[in-house]
Amino acid sequence: MHAEYEELIGTFGVVVGRFKDTWKRKGFVSAVIMITTLVLHVLLTPLYALTMGRKTFLFRGKHLRYFCHWYNTTFLNERAIEVAAAIDLLKEAQGKSILEVGN
Repeated sequence: MHAEYEELIGTFGVVVGRFKDTWKRKGFVSAVIMITTLVLHVLLTPLYALTMGRKTFLFRGKHLRYFCHWYNTTFLNERAIEVAAAIDLLKEAQGKSILEVGN
């Protein structure tokens, strides 16, 4: 196993790691901007939930709401659709055997 993945470092550790990596690759100012942007997005999650969280998309003939959560700022990437679709599929599969979810 890769040394980097031998222990669970949690969200804070991941953010610190991203900050250090950005500082090393792009400089201190870029690292501060990256962290500031991340914090703003997390703090604005309730606002995103009120706006984007009310919008829907069509999936397998159903209108599903975009998933909005602070972790990994789902509302800014494809996770807004992926997680919503996965939750719907898991609801349909309740009581059935599931081989794998994800990957």
